[in-house]
Amino acid sequence: MAYLCDLGQGQRLYLDNHGNDTVIASLMSAPGQQQQSSSRFQTGAWTQPPQLFRSAQGAFVKLTTSQGEIYIQVQGQSLQLTQQNPSMQQAQQLQISVVEAMPGVEPMQPMPPLSSMPSTTPLNAVPPTPMKPLEPMRIGNMQMSLEPMQMQMGNMKMQMGTPVQPPSNQASPTKAVSNSVETSGTNPAKPDSAQSPPANVQTRFCTQCGQPVKLSDRYCGSCGNAVEG
Repeated sequence: MAYLCDLGQGQRLYLDNHGNDTVIASLMSAPGQQQQSSSRFQTGAWTQPPQLFRSAQGAFVKLTTSQGEIYIQVQGQSLQLTQQNPSMQQAQQLQISVVEAMPGVEPMQPMPPLSSMPSTTPLNAVPPTPMKPLEPMRIGNMQMSLEPMQMQMGNMKMQMGTPVQPPSNQASPTKAVSNSVETSGTNPAKPDSAQSPPANVQTRFCTQCGQPVKLSDRYCGSCGNAVEG
């Protein structure tokens, strides 16, 4: 069983109680067109038939339910619950009639609550793939590598961090040159002191050691013996 109220100016209001919900349908008729909308409110079960009033603030639906008195304000096609009870002074109660059913329009259903998203299963950790060592780089007869860091060009090889053994085909290092100098001939040169004086210089010999002494010398430069004039 539903209720119908004519609000005037081509607008009719249908009301019905489905369990704890109140369904209200508004039909607006005009020449050549018709608009219809419906709303659903959770008001609880009705304990008395609904009532409609028109005041200076507009039209109101008064519902007496198991949760108490509830007012719904009607402004055109808009329907909303009022937070405070409206003043009914000088309000005009509208006539309401009983009908078998509401118009064949399914009222708007409330949106179902959003379901929580299912928990996601963490992906299995993939072990990192080790990087392959870099291939040696070749430029002509030169070869370079990073692990270990080394460079080779022909028979020459340089490496950082570890000593490098010379290649087997590399020539042995040159021996050090002796500081001794050999002169041509069979007899080595005598020291200056043992050399004979020049032929143009007149000399004499020490009677003590036999070394040559100049004519102007009074003592032998080798042994210090006094030289007789």
